[in-house]
Amino acid sequence: MDVIDRAALKYGMPMGPIALMDLIGLDTVSSIFKVMAEGYPDRAEPCPLLTELVQTGRLGRKTGAGFRTFEGRTPAPTSQAVTESGPKSRASENEIETEIIDRLFLTMLLEATRTLDEGIVRDPGDVDLGVMLGLAFPKQRGGLFRWADSLGGREILDRLERLQHLGDRFQPTERLQRMAQTDGTFYPREGY
Repeated sequence: MDVIDRAALKYGMPMGPIALMDLIGLDTVSSIFKVMAEGYPDRAEPCPLLTELVQTGRLGRKTGAGFRTFEGRTPAPTSQAVTESGPKSRASENEIETEIIDRLFLTMLLEATRTLDEGIVRDPGDVDLGVMLGLAFPKQRGGLFRWADSLGGREILDRLERLQHLGDRFQPTERLQRMAQTDGTFYPREGY
């Protein structure tokens, strides 16, 4: 858990996703996951761990325990049992952080790309402004589409391919596939 939050903070997010879920309330987050899974069953699914925590009354800060246990307003150190229960990896810290960032933000990028493809938004700048103001996406990254352009279409496809075993939510859109083939970008190159 701590490594996930640290990676998000290092990337520039004001708070890690685990800390954010504990703040919002795991019951609320679990309800959101269920709605997303009903609306998009091909790329969203409920989280069994979240359901289990809610069923045991661990709702986050409001009950003093969620993913973490809280002593007052401060999370207690993560228990050694939780830390040791996670999978062991031979990957470097940088590789682990990169995969965490990819798992957090590539799915957001895919959904944002769909909003362009479906005509929900017309301009990548609208999405980028929205994620920076509404989700506190790191301003220094310029938004999801600027971040994607900085990586390049081929790199995005390579990263998505490495995550395909995790499910359809990492399936690249046709737009991203075309961009990888043509070295395309969301923004005109002269705009850089």
